[in-house]
Amino acid sequence: MESTDDDGTITEEEPMTEEDTEGETTETDTDCENDQRSKVYIKDDNLRHEPKHIVFLSQLLLLFQFCHFCKSGNPLTETREVGTMVEVRTTCSNTKCRKDYTWKSQPNFPGTRIAAGNLLLCFGILLAGGFASKVVQVFRHMGLSCITLTTFFHHQQSILFPSVYIHWKKYQQTLFEKLKALGRGVVIAGDGRHDSMGHSAKCCAYTLFCCTLPFILHFTLVQRNEARSSTAMEYMAFNKCMTFILGSGIAIASFISDRHTSITKHMREKLGHIKHYFDLWHIKKKIHKVLLKISKESKCEAVVDWIKPCTNHFYWSVTTTITGSGKGIWAKFRSYLSHIINKHENLDDPLFNKCAHGRDIPQRKWLQKDSIVYEKIEKALIKPRLIAAIEKASTEDQTSCLEGFHSVVNHFAPKTIGFSYVGMLCRHIIAALHFNSNLHRDLKTISDGSEQVVVVFPKFKNGEATVRNVKLRPSFEYVEDVYQTMISNINSDKLKDTIQELKNMTPSPMNTMLQKESKKDAIEKHQRRKTMTVDDVPSTTPETTPVAEPRQTGARRNPCCSACKKPMKGHKNVLDCPKNSPSN
Repeated sequence: MESTDDDGTITEEEPMTEEDTEGETTETDTDCENDQRSKVYIKDDNLRHEPKHIVFLSQLLLLFQFCHFCKSGNPLTETREVGTMVEVRTTCSNTKCRKDYTWKSQPNFPGTRIAAGNLLLCFGILLAGGFASKVVQVFRHMGLSCITLTTFFHHQQSILFPSVYIHWKKYQQTLFEKLKALGRGVVIAGDGRHDSMGHSAKCCAYTLFCCTLPFILHFTLVQRNEARSSTAMEYMAFNKCMTFILGSGIAIASFISDRHTSITKHMREKLGHIKHYFDLWHIKKKIHKVLLKISKESKCEAVVDWIKPCTNHFYWSVTTTITGSGKGIWAKFRSYLSHIINKHENLDDPLFNKCAHGRDIPQRKWLQKDSIVYEKIEKALIKPRLIAAIEKASTEDQTSCLEGFHSVVNHFAPKTIGFSYVGMLCRHIIAALHFNSNLHRDLKTISDGSEQVVVVFPKFKNGEATVRNVKLRPSFEYVEDVYQTMISNINSDKLKDTIQELKNMTPSPMNTMLQKESKKDAIEKHQRRKTMTVDDVPSTTPETTPVAEPRQTGARRNPCCSACKKPMKGHKNVLDCPKNSPSN
C-alpha cells in the first residue's frame, strides 16, 4: 500500500487493518471470465502513455505459426532479445514463397534507433528514484528480459542526465521571473545536507528555500576535494548559492539558517545588509540537549520535569514577539529561570517583569534557588552564545520545509548508496521538482465535508498522540514535462553542449586528493601478506608458573545457635537456650 507524508515523501507500507484496503480494487477483480468489460486503445504519439504488457514467449509464438505472406504453415522461426525488446524472424518453408518476415515488439524511440521500451525503462528508473541494479534483479527473478547495467548507465549519461538538467535550468528561470515580479525583497531559508552519515561525507548539497513564494529555489553541490574538510563543504556550498542568487538579480530581505559559525560570520561581515535569523527548531534542540545532559548528572533528576516546559516556553517567547525584538525574546525566555523557583512577579528584566500565565498555577515540583540543580540550569541557559542565538531567533519563517525536502531527497538519493557527482546533482533536481509540485496539495475530506485526519503515535513522544491532516496523493505531472524536454532535445546540439557542461562542472575524482599507491605495489604487498608465516617468539625472560596449592576439602561444620552454641539440629527441644524461653 502506497502512502505519502505531508511533504510529499513517497513511502511504501503494508496495510495495518482491513479498513486500509476497503474500497480498493485488486488485479484479480478483473480476472473473472464473465467480465465483459473492454478497453478501446486510441493511438497516441506519446510512447510513454501507450499501454504495455508482459507477454510470455510461448504465447507470442502462437502468432507466428504461419507465413504472413502466403499463409503456409510451420515457418522457420528465430527470436532475438534486445534488452526488453524481442525480435521475431520467420522464413517461409514453402518453396514458392521463401520470404522473410521480421517483427519487433517495440518501436524505436523518436529520433533514435534505440528500442523505446529500453529507454523508457531507464527513464522510469531515474525519475522514480529507483536503482537499476534492483530493477534488473527483479526482472531476473521473474525471468523477464531486461537491459544490462551498462546500457542503463550509457543512456543515463548521454540522454537522461542532460535532459533533466536542461529542464531544471528552464524551470528555475520561471521561478526567478516570479520573484522579480514581486518588486520587493524575499525571505530565504537555507540548510545543508551531506550525502552520508558521520563525518566522512563525499558531497554536501546546500539548498535555498523561498519562504515568500514557497518553493525550492536553488541548490549547490560541493564535493569533498573542493573544500579543506568535510565540515567546510557546507559553508562553501552556501557561499556559492548566495553568490548565484544575488548575481541573478534577486533581492533578499532576510535569511534564515541554523547556527553554523562560518555562515553566521559570513552574513555578519560580507552580507550585513541582509537580516540574518536562526531557525527555532535548531535552537530548541540545543536547549533540550543541554538540559537533558544536566538531568543525567548525580542528584539532578528533577530537571527532567522541566525540559519540555522550557522548550515550549522558548517557542512561546519567540512566536509572541511579533516585532522580532531580540531583547524582548530574551526577556520573555529569561522569565523561565524565575518561574521554576515559583517566582512569577517582580522579575529582574524590566522588559518582561511578570509571568503571563496569570494566578492559576498548577502544583509543580518547584526548584530551590540555592540548589545545585538550579545553579547548573542557570549557568547553562545564560551562556553568551546561546543568548545571542535566542535574540536572533526567527519569529515567522523557519527551515522546517527544508527538513521535509531532505526527506524527499532521501527517497531519490539515499545516504546508504553512493552516486557520481552528476548522478547526485540530477537526483537532487528531481527531488526538488517533486517537492515543489506537491508542497501545496489539497486536504482529503470525508462525507460530511470535514477534513480527514489520522492519529499517529510517534516513538519520541512516549505514547502522546499526534493528529495530522491527510493530503491527496502526490502528483507526478513534472515527469511528463521532463519527458517532453528529453524528446525535444534528444537530437539537438543543446543536448551535446549540456553533456559537455556537466563534464566541465564535475570536480576531479576523490582519489586525486590522495597520494595513491601504485597498483603493482599494492598487489605485491597483498601477496607478501598471504605468504607470511607467524613464528612463535618466546619471552626474553622465562615466565615462572605459579604452583597452585591444593584446595582443602574438609567436612562442613554443623551450624550452631548463636546464644547457646548448641547444634541447630533439633534445637527447638533445647530447654536451657534463651531463644526457646516462653518469653521469646
